[in-house]
Amino acid sequence: MESKYKINVNKPMPSDEEINQKKDFSRLMNTYEEVHKNPHKFMNNRHKKMKYIMAIVVIIAVALALYVSGS
Repeated sequence: MESKYKINVNKPMPSDEEINQKKDFSRLMNTYEEVHKNPHKFMNNRHKKMKYIMAIVVIIAVALALYVSGS
């Protein structure tokens, strides 16, 4: 079976011009300041997913306990 992914292990080093195009320290600083001012805005999605997963685990545990105690 042939892989559909191309993994380039020996990737050439980027030129100085390519590196300088990616340098955007003002954007980095703005993002840092936003996260520092309101960290809940950026972490909220992760916590929602964890809440759903924990709710599903609790529901399964309760259903299993009821099934075992009913038998």
